[in-house]
Amino acid sequence: MGAIRLRRSGLFALMAGAAFAAITVLYRSGATQAVDHELHLWVLEFRAGWLDSLATIDDVAFRSTATFVAAAVLAVVLWRFGPRWSWCAPLAIVVAVFAEAIVKNGFSQILHLRTLIEGVQVIFGGHFHSPASFPSGHVTRGLFLAVIALVYLPRVVSVPVTLFALTTLVARLYTEQHRVSDVLGGAFLGIFVACVAVWAVATVTAIEVHLRKKWRPANGWLARKAGAFRN
Repeated sequence: MGAIRLRRSGLFALMAGAAFAAITVLYRSGATQAVDHELHLWVLEFRAGWLDSLATIDDVAFRSTATFVAAAVLAVVLWRFGPRWSWCAPLAIVVAVFAEAIVKNGFSQILHLRTLIEGVQVIFGGHFHSPASFPSGHVTRGLFLAVIALVYLPRVVSVPVTLFALTTLVARLYTEQHRVSDVLGGAFLGIFVACVAVWAVATVTAIEVHLRKKWRPANGWLARKAGAFRN
């Protein structure tokens, strides 16, 4: 099971990473502008009360503070009931947020003191002001949590969480906060970071199992020697 999870998570990470890189290049080159504009006009035709409510719920549920709390709670649950080292995976949401900030602002801007202070304020409910909307932070965090839930939680919990996370793609388009390229970029980024986190956990677990098997004969030999010495 561990070897299968290791291979699958690595494969999905490569696929999501390649897709994110591709959509980023297309976005930076302006190749997505026409599609973004046409789909934006199409989305404007849909207006409904239930979509307004869904957009409001998603906006609050997938803000930085709420998702950080959800990731921390998930880490505690996995630490208590999940596979060994699985509790580390939800904490990689910090990596997802950091990657999102780098793509939006550039690495040089992230190193500025003011930007770092704003980033810390986000954790406590503040808003991060960025000159770019690509990728969508709400979608990045939502899809990250969905992947972690699908891998480690029972289906009765993970499936509703995933379906709820997927609604952020619609909600961010509906509220005109993001364009199609923004939500796709956020989705691929969130899936990529989550799959890398799962792969890292599976790798550490596999190494630990290998070391235990390797040292088990040596421990047995030492135990026999110690018993013979006492006799």
